[in-house]
Amino acid sequence: MKKIIFGFIGMFCAISAHAVDLTLISYDGNMYSVMDPAYASAGQLTMVSDIYYYYKPFERSLVLTQTEWLGDGNGQEYQAPYSPSEFYYSGITFENFDKEIGLEGDEFVLQNVADLKNQFDNWVVNNVSEIADLSMVSVSRNIVKQHNIDIYNSVFSNTRFNKDKFSVWGTTLFNSMNKSGKYDYSTNGLGVVLGADLRLSDSILIGAGYGYSNVDINVNPSDILFDTSSVFLYSKWQPNKLYVNGLVAYNFVDYEHMDSELNNGDVSALFASVMVGYKTGYGLSPEIGIRYTNIELNQNSEYLKKSKSDFYSVVAGVAYEHALGDFVLGGRALVEYDVTQPDNKVNLDVLGYKYNFEIEDTERPLGAEFGVWVGYDINNVNLQLKYDISIRSDFVNHTGKLSFGYAF
Repeated sequence: MKKIIFGFIGMFCAISAHAVDLTLISYDGNMYSVMDPAYASAGQLTMVSDIYYYYKPFERSLVLTQTEWLGDGNGQEYQAPYSPSEFYYSGITFENFDKEIGLEGDEFVLQNVADLKNQFDNWVVNNVSEIADLSMVSVSRNIVKQHNIDIYNSVFSNTRFNKDKFSVWGTTLFNSMNKSGKYDYSTNGLGVVLGADLRLSDSILIGAGYGYSNVDINVNPSDILFDTSSVFLYSKWQPNKLYVNGLVAYNFVDYEHMDSELNNGDVSALFASVMVGYKTGYGLSPEIGIRYTNIELNQNSEYLKKSKSDFYSVVAGVAYEHALGDFVLGGRALVEYDVTQPDNKVNLDVLGYKYNFEIEDTERPLGAEFGVWVGYDINNVNLQLKYDISIRSDFVNHTGKLSFGYAF
């Protein structure tokens, strides 16, 4: 067991870092007695001092150096000519640090470990943009959210209640998005949404469906391809002029950098939306509702493991429909406000350690959405042409839709 025979001189920390080459350095100025020089043989270790810890957290490797003192066989000691000695360790984490170097629970080693961990925390905060592609956090949020809004609008693009017992339908999506700012990008995407619904009673409709979209994102330093698959459940309750629309969707997303060595990854997301409306006698239907999104971004990186966020927003507006024989003309205008304003929040997992950050370039909490559609019924077939636009500060999204439905 080590015994301190000289007072604590102090520690200093230094960081030499660039991405994977990050090295944390901690200095222990204590002098530790190993053996009383009076009993030491010539050349026998009697004391160590000036211990340096050179720790590379991403490589989980440690180089420990220490100055050593030797007995001269006559009760005195001298500094070893080969000092400082070097010792190499692998598989080192902040949790097993003291155990792996054979000094488990040693208070002074733990002080140095705490010092190194503090350095690592500071480095992550100051250099997170080097290890975490924060542009992907921003991109994935907007892509996934818009994908789910397109699904919702495909299901509930009108305020009418399906009077048929059972129907199937499909919608093709043509999407374009533009985002300016620090993380600027543009997208072009194609997709399809398929669904089937069943009228359980005069006032209740339930349904289920599948959605897929393929989005090409032009963002520095490379194009990124997003493949999104979704399964969803929906329902509509309309006892009279009041109606309630609800939808829950789960998304599976893979993305790939097309022409760079950046890490690829995947996204999983849960989306839920509920809207309450009331049909007036003038074709107008005021609506209000809430949207909730939970997103987890998994980058295939040895540095960044996960980014998680969940947020919700309130939407309110009005829908309008007017029948012209077999044609139905409709439109909707909504205002959305992010209650939690989470677009600037990101929770990262770096080497298994949790960190919270704010992204500099974020959307404004207030946005607007507009949509128009025209529908035509031919016997049991319903055709619809739709266009939606979403607008926020430095952000515009366009989505065109062609829909086909068949009622049994």
